[in-house]
Amino acid sequence: MNDCPIYSLLELIGKKRVMMVFRSVHGGNHTFTQIKDNIWEISANLLTERLNELIDVGYISKEVLSVQPVKIHYSLTPEGKKLGVLINNLAQFAAETSKNGKDFISKHMC
Repeated sequence: MNDCPIYSLLELIGKKRVMMVFRSVHGGNHTFTQIKDNIWEISANLLTERLNELIDVGYISKEVLSVQPVKIHYSLTPEGKKLGVLINNLAQFAAETSKNGKDFISKHMC
């Protein structure tokens, strides 16, 4: 792992489906199922891995609301909200500078 914070951040958000997970959680509290339903072609194992990575670095928080039945909500932390602004700016930039970027990004948020 590189000690450069910019490199580390780009490495994290460049991982498969990280930006999609992040964008799915953006805007409120969501359950695992809601997040999974918003992302095309993601396995439960990969979603769990990505959520845990984003929790570990402090961009997403996990709140257990009930034990029986288990109900967990995921939401962005204050740092995650700051990152969300940057990701939205990146998506807008990509859409504006790519031939077919707008349609693809709005549908899939690669």
